Amino acid sequence: MKERPFIANSGLLVNTRPEKLGQVQAEISALKNAEVSFIVDRSRLAIIIHAGSMEEKKNLLKAIENIDGVLSVNLTYDHFQDSEMEGQ
Repeated sequence: MKERPFIANSGLLVNTRPEKLGQVQAEISALKNAEVSFIVDRSRLAIIIHAGSMEEKKNLLKAIENIDGVLSVNLTYDHFQDSEMEGQ
């Protein structure tokens, strides 16, 4: 079955080692389709990722999880939108 085109916007809470917060923030900001919304406290970041497929979303999550200093990544929000509706 072919995957239907969509856009997924997901909110994540990223827990980091406090001494690595700045480095993690910079590495996430450098990723395509990921943005740091705000710094929650000295060891947590709220971020948003945008993906056009489940594979792209999975790859972004893995990339964030693999950043040195990241302790955990928690999904806090998911919004799926049919990409055919985009621009209407």
